[in-house]
Amino acid sequence: GAHNLQMDRPYSSKRLSLAFNYQWHLKTISLFEPKRESSRIAVSPLLVAAMSQLGFCRNLYLIITFRSVFYIVFLRIKLSIYEFVENFVLSQFTLLRRSSILVDNRNSSAAKRARTDGPRFDVSDILVMTSRLDNRILGN
Repeated sequence: GAHNLQMDRPYSSKRLSLAFNYQWHLKTISLFEPKRESSRIAVSPLLVAAMSQLGFCRNLYLIITFRSVFYIVFLRIKLSIYEFVENFVLSQFTLLRRSSILVDNRNSSAAKRARTDGPRFDVSDILVMTSRLDNRILGN
């Protein structure tokens, strides 16, 4: 019971908050695998934002951004759960494109692009979304 929980959550909230450093190199990710059955999955910022809005981020232990790509590290979370969420979110893609959850500021460059040729994100937009995810994951 308690011992297994300790193994599943090797990082305290304090250390986890320090881990959200957007200057990490890709090699840092290797520290988190493959010891504890982690699965690295690269997903789109749209999916991450949607998962945050839908409340799925309680299942995520760590999110790392590298070159505008999200690397989500799952610990002991079955891949089928991720695939279910992905399929659901993609089925709502048209709705999510028009949603204000993608960025805080509707007039931002990403929001303007989303209304014209689909969602694209630059680094500043991703950092805004990721900081919001940080607070959700850390329970702030």
